[in-house]
Amino acid sequence: MSKFSLCHCERSRQGGRAKQSFRPEKIASSSLKNTPSRNDTKLLFFLVFFVGWAALGAGAALAQDEQNSDDKSEIVSCQLLTTENAQLKDTINQLGRERNGLQSRLKELADTHYNLGVILQEQYKFDEAQKEYEKVLELRPDDADAHYNLALIFDTAKNDRNMALYHYEKYLEINPRAAEAQGVRQSIARLSK
Repeated sequence: MSKFSLCHCERSRQGGRAKQSFRPEKIASSSLKNTPSRNDTKLLFFLVFFVGWAALGAGAALAQDEQNSDDKSEIVSCQLLTTENAQLKDTINQLGRERNGLQSRLKELADTHYNLGVILQEQYKFDEAQKEYEKVLELRPDDADAHYNLALIFDTAKNDRNMALYHYEKYLEINPRAAEAQGVRQSIARLSK
């Protein structure tokens, strides 16, 4: 029974349920005890202090757990970033190697089309040779020799002055100091009249 209560509970023998009964004698004795004693005050102070200290400790522990969790998350994030950076560098290096290989294959393909164009031009198959040189220019737009051979085809075989001028000029633009530069300038002057 609590020190501060004015009544207490009794169990009735018949129903087994708690039944409150009023006892006037308890009022008189408890009215003196309504004021907490010095021990009660100490106990209350200790309880409040202990509960506050426990709550503070629990809060600090939670804050430390959150900090540790954040630190662990940052470490894991850094490890993931480091791993991803390494994978990205590997991928970039692999792409660089593949790009170099692809550029090498494209050069070989352009050379193959160029050589086929030369063979076809020597066989007087100018339409097929023109297509091969145009394929070279799709792969390597700055191929001066392909422009030169196309200019010759348009100038001599097809009599297309505008296309011949275009390819002669592109040839000189790409390779202005070529051995054939003087002859190309003379052809441009002749076609421009």
